[in-house]
Amino acid sequence: MVDLKSGLYGRRVLEQSPLFAQMDENSRHELISLAMPRSFGAGEPVCRVGDPGGSMMAVLAGTVRISMPTVKGKEVILADLRPGQLFGEIALLDGKPRSANATALTKCDLLVLERRNVIPFLERNPAACLQLMELLCARIRRSDERMADLAFFELPSRLAKVLLS
Repeated sequence: MVDLKSGLYGRRVLEQSPLFAQMDENSRHELISLAMPRSFGAGEPVCRVGDPGGSMMAVLAGTVRISMPTVKGKEVILADLRPGQLFGEIALLDGKPRSANATALTKCDLLVLERRNVIPFLERNPAACLQLMELLCARIRRSDERMADLAFFELPSRLAKVLLS
């Protein structure tokens, strides 16, 4: 597990995150003081579709895969997240069950931010709230683009687009 006693490592990782990059040092420190470190082994589920929501996680070390199960028992990979990236913000904001699976691809160290702590923080920090909205909007745009690709492009074109990006 990453040593978070000083919070220095967590602050450095969060500084890389688009959500927290614009925060001042005191706000980042306050947010990290609200977080709980968690470690997961390679292949271990972090959360599953339908699990109770209510937290957001920041990847400190390792890689977390975000995916959705299909009716045929396969999984659609949505993203592989690396240090500095966040997930679970939808469940954090609405408190509803998880909308995707998260699995540790490698040994992972995460910071878990609970809804009961983060919502009051966001209420006191409107700039952070706006950054979170921007992050969500960017993800919605990427999702819309993927859906349009599925509707309008054949598999070879979709594959070429993914490889080019």
